[in-house]
Amino acid sequence: MTAPGMRTKEPASPILTAINAGKNTAAMFGIITDNMLRTYYSVPERKFQQIQSYSLGDKETSLLFALYRQTETSPEQLVEMFKRQKINWSEIAHHCGLTPAKVGKNLLENK
Repeated sequence: MTAPGMRTKEPASPILTAINAGKNTAAMFGIITDNMLRTYYSVPERKFQQIQSYSLGDKETSLLFALYRQTETSPEQLVEMFKRQKINWSEIAHHCGLTPAKVGKNLLENK
């Protein structure tokens, strides 16, 4: 039984949905990590799902969003460079006018 004040039409949190579904620990870590990345980088769910379709790891996804946030380069262009042109993330950062150290510094400063 649910109290009237607790009823909501908002979608359930993906984390709470996974807990309720009895997901295993590894799956929960993935859901939590994804949720943290989406929240930190303010990425809409639909855009995040599109990025996930590129099959990047957590590290690559985080680097992608960091470079996207700090440059004018679209996620699609960044993925193109990394996956299809086989350019590493340091070279991509340099191509975008950043050094890996500057990307890290900007992350620490929440830029």
